[in-house]
Amino acid sequence: MSVDVLSVFGRPVSLAAVVDGAFDALVTLLGCREVPLLSVSQGWARWDKSWRAVDRAELEELIVGVPAPLEPQGGSDAFTIHVAGLEDRAFLLICEMIGEDGAPSPEVEAVVTPTRTCAGVVLAIAVVLGAAIASEGVLAEEWQLPMTSFVRERVDDPCRFIELTRLRSAEGSGSEEFAAQCERFLRRFPDLQGWPLDRSM
Repeated sequence: MSVDVLSVFGRPVSLAAVVDGAFDALVTLLGCREVPLLSVSQGWARWDKSWRAVDRAELEELIVGVPAPLEPQGGSDAFTIHVAGLEDRAFLLICEMIGEDGAPSPEVEAVVTPTRTCAGVVLAIAVVLGAAIASEGVLAEEWQLPMTSFVRERVDDPCRFIELTRLRSAEGSGSEEFAAQCERFLRRFPDLQGWPLDRSM
């Protein structure tokens, strides 16, 4: 199953604001007292743990969601979002869109691909929510996760999505409880048919 989730930036924002928004979205979506810290590495992080976390000052300086009208081929920036204490991650691609006529589009999307685990998928959802909330943008229609029968409406407002889908409480704290809450969150969506099978990496 391809599981990209997407949002459209309303305006350029710092990558720090996106990460903060993703963290806040996780807290609210999962009803957790504590959520493991999130960190960011540039590019697609290798699995041998040789990646380097981008520090806070760099995250504040990295501005994403900027259209590039002078680049007719479009452009992109790639980042990996990590969860402290877990190997689950989400791969974030900032894509400058190209119109049907091949001309640059003013729209910039956050396209997020998770590891195929419950924790990875929920992290990816939180990242697109964080990007949309921080930039005053919207959720894109091209989500590849079937969630419509649970939500019962087309939702492009990230705050509305959170309100419709959030869990109301958690049983504990820490990375293990975070992963367990991610599984609880996804198991309520019947269209997913019990996918992903694994709670965490």
